[in-house]
Amino acid sequence: MNLRKITAITVLSMLCLVAGARGYDVKSPDGKTVFSLSLDASGRPVYTVSARGEKVAGPSVTGFADEPGAAPAYVSMKKVGGLEKVRREWRPLWGKRSVVADRYNARVFRLGGDSPATLEVRVYDEGVAFRISREAGGTFYETTDFGFAGDYTAWYYNGERHNIGPERLSEADGERLPLMTVQVNDGLYLAIHEAALSPDGWPMRLRSEKGSTTLSVIPEPIEAQGTFTSAW
Repeated sequence: MNLRKITAITVLSMLCLVAGARGYDVKSPDGKTVFSLSLDASGRPVYTVSARGEKVAGPSVTGFADEPGAAPAYVSMKKVGGLEKVRREWRPLWGKRSVVADRYNARVFRLGGDSPATLEVRVYDEGVAFRISREAGGTFYETTDFGFAGDYTAWYYNGERHNIGPERLSEADGERLPLMTVQVNDGLYLAIHEAALSPDGWPMRLRSEKGSTTLSVIPEPIEAQGTFTSAW
């Protein structure tokens, strides 16, 4: 699942991961995009995303559950992996640019509980990507929320029909599809999409409720023999 920030940022700095009493911050190379992982009152890991010093998303949960719509089965943060700083380029076969910068800071979190999981996070200057792996097989459901910090304006892909929007997040009621674009203010936009789908997974669909600024992934049954990894 991707949360991309559409803006131009040029100042570069080093990764900073801060371990607080209840959580961790992973910053982008330029230090202006921050993914924060902490524990809520029930001991569940929850995430927030900040851009340019402003919280724009969260606190939200991500993970897997044994029943559709249930809370994630893990209840603790057991281990934090080492830092990874990637600074490289890749050359697409076609597109507007012949060279694309691939720059991000990454960290892996191991989550404990009845269904152990691993959360992999990458923080770019222009966005955040994360995916989660469940280590136990069987039948289960993805449970991921995208909670926003304000009642922003949004647009949604709508198949072969006209796109939905503009509409306030609190006005959305029912199913919505990515690509989802959100206007935080005149200079900051967000987008939600997914990449690297697993053959065992489903394309992401979102569920909204009128009056709420949170959208949830509609759970579909996932059957896996062993470790299953979600899309980014």
